[in-house]
Amino acid sequence: MRALVIEHQNITPNSFADRATKSLIAELQNRSIEIITATSYEDARAVILSTQIDSLVLALEKTEEQIVNSNEEVDLLAALQARQSEVPVFLLAERARTSILNNRQLMERVDECYSVLEDTADFVAGRIVASMRRYRAQVLPPFMKAMMHYNDIHEYSWSAPGHQGGIGFTKTPAGNQFFEFFGENLFRTDMGIERAALGSLLDHSGAFKDSEVEAAKIFGAHQSYSGIVGTSGSNRTIMQACMKDDDIAICDRNCHKSIEQGLILTGARPIYMVPSRNCYGIIGPISKVQMSKEGIALKAKNAGIPFNADEKKASYAVVTNCTYDGLCYHSEVTEALLGESSSRIHMDEAWFGYARFNPIYKGHFAMRGDAKDHTGPTVFATHSTHKLLNALSQASYIHVRNGENA
Repeated sequence: MRALVIEHQNITPNSFADRATKSLIAELQNRSIEIITATSYEDARAVILSTQIDSLVLALEKTEEQIVNSNEEVDLLAALQARQSEVPVFLLAERARTSILNNRQLMERVDECYSVLEDTADFVAGRIVASMRRYRAQVLPPFMKAMMHYNDIHEYSWSAPGHQGGIGFTKTPAGNQFFEFFGENLFRTDMGIERAALGSLLDHSGAFKDSEVEAAKIFGAHQSYSGIVGTSGSNRTIMQACMKDDDIAICDRNCHKSIEQGLILTGARPIYMVPSRNCYGIIGPISKVQMSKEGIALKAKNAGIPFNADEKKASYAVVTNCTYDGLCYHSEVTEALLGESSSRIHMDEAWFGYARFNPIYKGHFAMRGDAKDHTGPTVFATHSTHKLLNALSQASYIHVRNGENA
């Protein structure tokens, strides 16, 4: 765990406040807390913007008037909240606590306040460490929290010898180096579906289900599913769930090879939409004309594929968003056009999983807006979590918004 301690440069060296702060730092270090010190608010702000911390300790050495009227501390703590919400903040002050309480804006951003004249370093350090542990526990997502708890109880695997904490690797020189390279925790938490403590990835139960419910909430889906064979596997999973022999699939001609593999596996018949390309070879989007009901009907006719969307819509349609050269579709327009010909629309967003979290991409990704407002076709999005988010390879997400033929 890591704490940022701000010892303002105006604190008198060897004063009681200075000695009390150093004593607190020593107590925290004795409890295996990594300490980052800052001697100015500018220095502290740089730490906040570049480093994840688990608590902030602010040592104040100001007059009562300065405490009441100063906005420096308020601005600094606002920057911390913008970067890391809920990080516990502690104030150490030699002055009377009542003067600090008069600065309401400051106290709204502080969790606990201590007097260096009254409270011992041991007590304050204990309070800080307890708050840091609570903070770290509450920020963990469901599966990570369950996995760390599983690791703490040191359960032994009798049913799967290969999952006994990697001990098998330590029997050979090469395996031992492999074990040392990754560390024991990786192997202790490498479990199979037989470990009921975490639920089942096959049945979507327990911590696995909790994590997928949380992911759906974050990404704006009705349901989200975790994949472990990359977005190639996620794409094929969607296609095999949606189609069978001779079903019609409306496909981006510049799709990923996993879409081609899905067509082979399902036996579906593709109607291709061809993306634009300029003189520099940059791949652009598919035109609205090609996505229209009339455009798709014409393509089907030219390919000799019997298809009438008025009688029966296609089982599946897919576009690559963003394109491999980074151009984004207006997803609402795309969905409306393709929805006239297909009851299910898949946006392969393998390289676009971050879109929901930056306002610049508003309206240009599949899971836009609120899931409860969704109408029309069922919409799928696949994200390569291991590419532009953070995950071990080959992690992937499937996000679903239920609609037609869900």
